[in-house]
Amino acid sequence: VKNEIEKKPIPEYHDKDWIELKNLGNEDKDLQGYVLKDDKTDEPGFVIGETSECRGMGKSIIPANGYLLVIRDDDCGFTFGLASDEEAHLFDPDGNLVDTLNWEMGDAPRGITWGRIPDGTGAFTNNFPTPLEANRLLGGA
Repeated sequence: VKNEIEKKPIPEYHDKDWIELKNLGNEDKDLQGYVLKDDKTDEPGFVIGETSECRGMGKSIIPANGYLLVIRDDDCGFTFGLASDEEAHLFDPDGNLVDTLNWEMGDAPRGITWGRIPDGTGAFTNNFPTPLEANRLLGGA
């Protein structure tokens, strides 16, 4: 499932928008061929695992109870940005919608992420950026 996004990063964390996916299962999950798209679902989107050795984006396996980070990079095929009022969709290789994440203006301002608390199952809220780690609520421990 989509677990956390950063749409207005600051250089201390990352220089590009990113989407973190979370595997809630007890076995590794291979997302080879899954596709990430924004609200323009008629466009091709980013195919997970298709781009090798490009910012680590050739990876497609999420470890059991682990994370996979997908970073926006035009050279790697992830060409759509994560705007202020947007959607991100995850489709399986057969084109079936697996997960959708919506956010609105004001959600995740610069340097803040929009993520689930608790990871993978909770409601989305503003968080400290925690790519590849458990989400941490603003003002929380």
